[in-house]
Amino acid sequence: MTRLGRSAPRLGTLASAAMLVSLHPPLELGAIVWVALVPWVVVVARAPTTRAAILQALWLELLVGFGWGWWLPEAVADFFSVPVSAGFVALVLNAAIHQLHWLPFAWCVRYASARTSSARGTAIVLFLLPAAYCAFDWLLPGIFQHGLGAALHDWPRLRQAAAIGGVPMLTGLVLLVNLAIAAVLRAGLERDGSGPRSRVVGVAVAAASLPFAAALLYGEHRLDELAAAHDAADRTLRVAIVQGNVEGEIKRRWSRGDLDAARQALDVYLDETRRLLASRPRPELVVWPETAYPGIYRRPENEGQARLNAFFDRFIYTSGVPVVFGAYDREERMDRRVLQNALFAVQAEPGQARTALSPSQRYVKTILFPLGETLPWSSSAGETSRFWPTARFSPGDGPAVLSIRRPQDGSIVRIGPLICYEDLFTSHVAALERLGADLLVNVSNDAWFGDRGEPRLHLIYARLRSVELGLPQVRVTNTGYSAVIHPSGEMPHVTAYGARAADLVTLSMHRPSGRTLVARWGDWFGGACAGIVVLAGAFDFVARRARRISRH
Repeated sequence: MTRLGRSAPRLGTLASAAMLVSLHPPLELGAIVWVALVPWVVVVARAPTTRAAILQALWLELLVGFGWGWWLPEAVADFFSVPVSAGFVALVLNAAIHQLHWLPFAWCVRYASARTSSARGTAIVLFLLPAAYCAFDWLLPGIFQHGLGAALHDWPRLRQAAAIGGVPMLTGLVLLVNLAIAAVLRAGLERDGSGPRSRVVGVAVAAASLPFAAALLYGEHRLDELAAAHDAADRTLRVAIVQGNVEGEIKRRWSRGDLDAARQALDVYLDETRRLLASRPRPELVVWPETAYPGIYRRPENEGQARLNAFFDRFIYTSGVPVVFGAYDREERMDRRVLQNALFAVQAEPGQARTALSPSQRYVKTILFPLGETLPWSSSAGETSRFWPTARFSPGDGPAVLSIRRPQDGSIVRIGPLICYEDLFTSHVAALERLGADLLVNVSNDAWFGDRGEPRLHLIYARLRSVELGLPQVRVTNTGYSAVIHPSGEMPHVTAYGARAADLVTLSMHRPSGRTLVARWGDWFGGACAGIVVLAGAFDFVARRARRISRH
């Protein structure tokens, strides 16, 4: 075999890459996740050298990166207003670094393959390898936080395990099943005169079947618990969801100071909201998406913006219901003005004078999107670079809970605000639950990515946050997908992508008794797996050293 041939991706690597890509939108062939890694694991386990194994991991990372991120060139071109060729550079860079955990995991698979000749060794390996994968995934996260376990989002019972260990626990279950199937295949391929190694096969089947069955049983129990909480709920909330589908060009124009474009964008949301306010029964909460208000709210920079602020404040006063919306804010520093991406909750007080400003609460986005909103190498928060003009935002002070008052009875609903990228981070969302949030309100704008896969993937991760924390969620985006998400992960209402939508939905404010483990400990599973891997590595090192000493 030529050197070039030895460096090429093997058929098993190509097969696994194709199956992993098919897990993502638009295909979403979730059932394939149980076997997606089997061909690649077999290839790596049988690799002649460690270098060959890691090379196959690199091929897998690149192929999946290109296959999943095919939409990046156009998205980058739209978002940064750069040529599509620059987007292709971003695609290559993302493919090269987005899932680096495959490389150390390949080393572990090959190292462990020599220890699966016995039933005992197989049991140990099938316990440690999923932990190793989850540990490396936790230590080397990608920008978009891909997790294999997210493919189980549409499996009602199995996804409930996310309440224990988040998406990483689902990923561990997926890895375990794949590795067990690979072990069975290898046992069949390496048969001796007496046939396949039946004890190894038995251990592999048991190792995968028992956790799988346990996850199903737990899911059944939790769904029953959630159903009982739903039946016992004595409070609902009518929410007006407004998906404006405002064109990107209009947003660019008002961001450059075009007041006509600003009024055009605002009128889209006002017109749809007025229509919902005229319905009976009326909404008790109105939610608009990220940066729906066209400008800097209550900190106008010119007379035109001041008039727009006053006009919008009068609308909120006359609506009689709380309005939650995304808008820009700014803070003045000694040397410069710094923009912030914020969410506001504004509601008029009973008996408030018509000319008075309605009380407002503000949350500033804490986790900024790398390169799009902040520069990782910037020495100062909110610094604007002439080489990277989009990175100009200053982060907030951390998770916070806002309170709104239901117009009908004056009772308080505590909302946990999330702005776009933040819903990918379990620990950040878990902090909202610990602060007492009754409801997650998630505002986003995925318009820059188009309907190429990212908006749907973003919805999937938002869905899993509700499962992890046992909280209902209202998710509103500019172009879709907006949704109502129950604590079980059910989504009874999802809007179409690329369409204007204004819907009045009734949300049951229920949750199971007691906090989920994720709500208590946050994103704990990956760290725990890392600890297991370190202990296992130390034990293996000591054991091998002891054997060398005993031989001498």
